[in-house]
Amino acid sequence: MFLFTIEDARANKGAKLLDRENPNWFKKVDVERLHIPSPSRCVLGQVYGLFSIGLDALHMPLHRTTEHGFVHSLFGNQEKAWKKQIEMRLNPPPKKQNWFFAGLRAAAAAVWSF
Repeated sequence: MFLFTIEDARANKGAKLLDRENPNWFKKVDVERLHIPSPSRCVLGQVYGLFSIGLDALHMPLHRTTEHGFVHSLFGNQEKAWKKQIEMRLNPPPKKQNWFFAGLRAAAAAVWSF
């Protein structure tokens, strides 16, 4: 995955933390309502009910929230970065099939079926 902005990197770090701690977090976030400065409409607010409850659930001190993209960035669009993270989880790219091994499995099945 390519990260183009610091906001993308921060949201990616926060999303990976949520993936570990609350695997279906992205299904709880309404991107149309997403508003990072709001304690109930931010990512943690929508996943846990309130920003502060999310911090407690993740055992995260307030000074670590910026590096995880959970608070508003002064220099960019943190909401856009979170929307990218959610979109990637809701619509993951298709897994690439390894055609070499698929061909070997088919050949082995044909040989052993006699």
